[in-house]
Amino acid sequence: MENEFLKRLISSLILLPIILGSFYLGGAYFIVLIIIIVIFALYEWDKIIKLQIFNPLYFLRSMIVVPIILFTIYYKENFLLLSFLVIGLLLTLIISIKEKNLIFPSFGYILILCPALCIVLLRLSVYFEFMIIVSFFSIVWLSDIGGYLFGKIFKGPRLIPSISPNKTISGAIGSLLLPLSALFISNIYLKLNNLIPMLLLIIIISILAQLGDLSESLFKRKFGVKNSGNIIPGHGGILDRIDSLIYTIPFFSIIFYSFDLEGLWN
Repeated sequence: MENEFLKRLISSLILLPIILGSFYLGGAYFIVLIIIIVIFALYEWDKIIKLQIFNPLYFLRSMIVVPIILFTIYYKENFLLLSFLVIGLLLTLIISIKEKNLIFPSFGYILILCPALCIVLLRLSVYFEFMIIVSFFSIVWLSDIGGYLFGKIFKGPRLIPSISPNKTISGAIGSLLLPLSALFISNIYLKLNNLIPMLLLIIIISILAQLGDLSESLFKRKFGVKNSGNIIPGHGGILDRIDSLIYTIPFFSIIFYSFDLEGLWN
């Protein structure tokens, strides 16, 4: 456990400043990082569902995300954005028919691209606040860390062994407790006025993060794959690292545009 945890810790310490730094700087730094993550995630997804990943058609389908993300930046270019989205979905549909698999290629494409577009729109919003994004990622990462540590230390009954044999009930509890503990500790010093809404937000984000993790585990188990890749020591692949974001980012985007999140910190 110590060796594995050390790998995860070192990887996280390297990745954290890169990710948060790109959000802070914005512009090309942010967009390039998102494009790289999406392309690698699609590549890993295709590997999981055992597609011919070096087929030119599949490569084109993955690379079409570049203009999709770029045109998301320009609100006046809605027609071009929609055009490339349609092309990407058509290419995915062709692959699905070719592979005689009508669900998984399209599902993975949507599952990866939707959070990416949501996070781009969040960063480009005139209401963007860096500390709001830091707080969101802190909740997700603390949930991941809590699940890992509690699961390794306390072990106990499996959560859903048919989907993920390594996930435990103690880990699920830890995923909730660690970010909630961080909130209560922060409240001691910051004297937050909106503790209950933040409490609910953390609980929902933590649950969605776990559902994202379980969703990827479900697909990996179905196709007999342990990790989506090995690019990140201690974590596996890109998908293994971002699975907790596939539901949390769209949810957070809805909350972001529906409520005054900046007011939660006052």
